[in-house]
Parts: sequence; C-alpha cells; structure tokens
Amino acid sequence: MDQLSAVASARPLTAAVAATAVAVAAYYALRPAPSNRIPTLNVWSLFVSTSSHSFTRRLLDTIKRYPSDIFRLSFSPFVNVIVLKGTQGTKFFHGSRDLDLDLGFQWLLGDLQPRDGKGDLDIIGLFLPNLKPKAVEVRVAQCMVPTMGAWIKKVEAGQAEGEITDLIPAFYDVIVSMALRSFVGYTNGDNEPRIQKLIQLMAAADPENMIRKNPVHLVAPNWPSAKRERDAAFGAIQDVMREMVDDYWQRNETGVPTMEEDPEKEYVDHDLMESATRAATRRVNGKLEVNYAGVFNLIYRQVATLLHIISDIPHLHVLINALFAAASNQFVVSALYLYFLSSNPTDKAAVLQEIQPLVAFLRQHSFSTASTSPDAPHLDLSSIPSSLFDGFQRLESGVLETIRMTARGFAPRIPTKDVEFGGHIIKKGTPVLLSHETVHGDETFYEDVKDFKGGRFVKESGGCMNPHSNDGRYIGFGYGRHPCLGMRFATAQIKVIVATILSTWDIEFPEPLGELPFMLVGILRPGKPLTMKWKRRADAL
Repeated sequence: MDQLSAVASARPLTAAVAATAVAVAAYYALRPAPSNRIPTLNVWSLFVSTSSHSFTRRLLDTIKRYPSDIFRLSFSPFVNVIVLKGTQGTKFFHGSRDLDLDLGFQWLLGDLQPRDGKGDLDIIGLFLPNLKPKAVEVRVAQCMVPTMGAWIKKVEAGQAEGEITDLIPAFYDVIVSMALRSFVGYTNGDNEPRIQKLIQLMAAADPENMIRKNPVHLVAPNWPSAKRERDAAFGAIQDVMREMVDDYWQRNETGVPTMEEDPEKEYVDHDLMESATRAATRRVNGKLEVNYAGVFNLIYRQVATLLHIISDIPHLHVLINALFAAASNQFVVSALYLYFLSSNPTDKAAVLQEIQPLVAFLRQHSFSTASTSPDAPHLDLSSIPSSLFDGFQRLESGVLETIRMTARGFAPRIPTKDVEFGGHIIKKGTPVLLSHETVHGDETFYEDVKDFKGGRFVKESGGCMNPHSNDGRYIGFGYGRHPCLGMRFATAQIKVIVATILSTWDIEFPEPLGELPFMLVGILRPGKPLTMKWKRRADAL
C-alpha cells in the first residue's frame, strides 16, 4: 500500500518536471539570441548551385554586405569558421598574441622562450625594424639581375620580337627556381634536373591549383580522398627535397659530419631563433644591424640539417609552405603588374623614368653581354650602390596597388585559447579567417576602388607608404604582430623583374584581362592564359 501511494504521488511530480523541462526548452528556443552569440552566415547553398568561380565571387559579395564585423561562416556541413572583417577585425586579427598562424610557425610569432628565461624572443620585432629596404634590394638585385638577363636571352632566342603565350607560368619558373636554389641546399649544376622537377611538382601541389581542380580540398578538407591527394602531392616534393639535402651533405666542404659518420649525434640547435639571432645580427656602434650573409647561411645550413635528420618531418611541411609563400604570389603579381602598366601609359611612363639610373648602371656593367646564356658567368654586382634604388616610390607603389587589386581572399589563424572580439567569444581551436576583400575593396578607404592607380601609395612627403604602418587599411603583407617578414624580398624581386623587362622590351597584351576569377585564398589569377607580346627596344640593355 505504501508503495502504491509512493507511485501515485510520483506521477504528478514527474509530470511537473516534464512540463518544466518543456517550458525551459521552449524559452531557450524562442528567446532572442544573446548579444554575445556569434551570428551565422550559411552559404553552402551558393556552392551547390553555382560554379566554383561564381561561388567565390558571390560569397565575397555576400560577406562584404554582411552587417557584422564577426560572424560564423558555414559553407559546408563539414566546415565552420569565424570570419572577421573591417579595420577593427584587421587590428584584432593581426594584433592578438592568442591567434596563431596555422602553419606550425609558433616560433615566428615571437612565442619562443629563450634559454635565459628573459621573456619572449620576438623574432619579428627583432628583424623587421632592421631589415633596411635598400640593403635588401641590393641583395635581391645581385641574385635576380643575372637570372632575369639569362631568362630574357632564352626567351628571345636571337629574335627581335615575339610573344609569351602564358606569362604567369613563365614567371613561376624564374621565381621558384630562385627560391629553391636559396632554400633547398642548391650547390651546383648537378641539381638542375631536380630544380625543374620541383617546379612542376610545386605547381601541381599549389593549394590554389588543387582547389581549382577539386573544390573538396576547400569545403571538406578532411575527406579521405582529398587528404590522400594532398599527401601524395607533398610526398613527391619531399622525396626530391630529401635527395637534394642528401646530396648537399655528401658534397659539403665545411667539415660538418654527415649522418653516416655520426648517426647518434644531433646537429640541430632546436632553439633555432636564438641561434638565428646570434648568426644573423651584429652590433655596429651600439646599433643592431642584420648580417644578411648570416641570414642566408643560417637558413641554408639549418634547413639542410633539419631535413637530413628528421624522418617524419613536420618541419618539411613548414619549409614547403614557406616556399609556396615566397613564390606563389610573386610570379602572379609580376605578370599582372606588367599588364596594368601596359594598360595605363601614364603609369608606365612614370616607372620608366624612375628606373633610368638602374638601367644606366646595368648598361655600364654589361648586363646583356654577361647574360647571354644560363651558363654565362654571373655579373659582379657586389658594388651596387644603395643609392641606386632611391626614388623608386612609383615602381613600389604599383606593386602595392597590384596586390591591393588582387589580394581579395582570406588569411587563416587558429586561437591558442578562448579569445574575445567585439563582445563575442571565439573558442580555442576554431579556424578564424580575415577577409581581405572588405579592406582592399572598401570605397571609404580607396577612391575609384576598381581602377589601377600606380601612384596611389606614393606619399605627398615623398617615398612610398609602409604597408605595415597603415592603420589596418592595407593588409597585402600582413599587419601588426603578423607582418610578412619576406615583404622586402618579395617587392624587390617584383621590382627587378618589372624594371628589367620594361627596360629591355616594349610590351603589349593583345587581349583584355577581364574580371579575375575570385579565389578564397592567395592572389587572384586570370582564368585564361595571359599572353604578352614583346619587341626588343632600340635602347635595350
């Protein structure tokens, strides 16, 4: 009897609990979203209903119109990311110490603890103020001028005029070969077949090319077939790189033991940035200066050592990403910059006027004679005066303007812990993207935003705008804590390419570029081959 009473009395209680639960659920379902809840923009239907290029164009237009500076972007059931936009989003994205590059580059963000325990070793803060633009340009000129001279002679093949049917891959070969020679233990001509093979493999493995070929890499990157395809592409690059590194260690004349001589001993200073500081900097009259020879030597030897002794090699993926970053944008920007100059005679004339001192110097040093073939001896350009690059603000401004018009995708970061932006909490490990489109295409920042203006970034006081000091209005080379360390090298390479071509050839692009197909990453590329006609100038080098 007591048990029956207990059951009877429990039924109303159970019903009350159930009713309360329903009421609470209804309240939470129907109440307005809390102010700190990140809004969601669901765009997966765009991808299903349109082609890849139409999807990206419509997606970026949708993001640009979206009223919030932070929102959750869902473009497939498998991928949800947080998107930031606007200058406040830019400052947070590039300023927070809790947003990490998604490339394994923690040490690059200044988060490495030195052995002396005196705080973070901020490699960006150390190197960037000391990377003198003129010194970098001189160093790049010493490497690039002979390379460009040999390339021009190869293209001409004794002819006075002709055409390059697809300019972008042609520039890719030049720039990637230079990057590979610098970063992958290139020691002599015996490696040339490997260099050419790597150029082809890197083009096939380029993330943008892979996404164009198979959009699954973007919308479902962890899909098994997509992962296998990427692993195979990167694995092929790794195999060739290992061959080159092994060759380096067998041929080195520095007295450093090879693995075969002492396989148990470790030759890598794992506190890489601490050794970089010692090897790549020096004090002159109490001021910190960068020893450029030390920088290149350190990169060359440390990378070769790392690749040689690490078998499963997460570092090699980092190196490959660094090579892609060094090369995958410069060749596109170089080609598009020449197109924009060809289409804007006033800008072209201004650039030609600026580069006359460089042209005169190269002519004086027999640029054309010494560069008749890839096997010709390199020019002795060690005496290039730093003043030679004075007054190149129009040339550099055009580089920045080309990037502004074509860098319209996203940059990625990963929070290392929960972070707050605009009253919203972004959870640790959630992918965060910054939209370049909403900055570089903002009409409140840029007049005639869709037009190429080569002098847009020339300051009234003289010189060119510093891309790293612009209040978040230009992010082609990063901003804040995350600037591009290779900016000076990249712009210098592009400037040398453009200057040598303009001073050697009269160029023409017979077909209009049209609207560039929009991509979610990297620099926009033409959807068809970019043909350039050339004719040797009467006053050519």
